[in-house]
Amino acid sequence: LAAAEARPPASIAAKACLMPAMHVTIANDMIAPPTSNAELIAKNWAGPAQLRELPHGNHLGFTEGRHWSQLLLPGKGERKTQRVARALLTAFFLTHLTGTDEYAEFLEDDVKGAPLVS
Repeated sequence: LAAAEARPPASIAAKACLMPAMHVTIANDMIAPPTSNAELIAKNWAGPAQLRELPHGNHLGFTEGRHWSQLLLPGKGERKTQRVARALLTAFFLTHLTGTDEYAEFLEDDVKGAPLVS
């Protein structure tokens, strides 16, 4: 969720990751922009990877309750962002950790509020 820049870059480490991955980012995130973080990581991921981009929200949209970073960064937790991310992650984990195909269609198509980028 909202992958931030790291040292060494996560995009380099992604080349060795063979497991399935889902990257969720926010289109107008000023702290962790999709083009400089999540898109590059997903592109370099060695295994099957999915990139979902939420069109609205802010960097702190994924946080629940009060968060220390609210003192330094603009934004706050957003229920809609949390709800969409929670549904996507639940479907992803149930599919890949339990082997169920019940949510496969949900993961393969665009979802309202979180279109499939790649």
